[in-house]
Amino acid sequence: MITAFKFRDEFNAILIGEPAGNKPNHYGEQRRFSLPNSKLAVGYSTKHFHQIKNADPPTLAPDIFVPYSLNDFLSGRDPALKAAVDHHLR
Repeated sequence: MITAFKFRDEFNAILIGEPAGNKPNHYGEQRRFSLPNSKLAVGYSTKHFHQIKNADPPTLAPDIFVPYSLNDFLSGRDPALKAAVDHHLR
């Protein structure tokens, strides 16, 4: 998520594909520890990333939406890559 924002903001990258699976403003920087008796591993976030100021959208939408289907997967096609190769920069 952070890399997508950096590419878009710093390099004017065009994001192609489907919306991201998580929110732009999110918790991350995960750390782990084990519970002393059960030895179960516990993960927790240590930092909140606030990528979009004054808003909290549910996802990072691509500039060019390209859906990916089960048939694409089964056929070995990558429609987002095709859209990127076929895209003409303005």
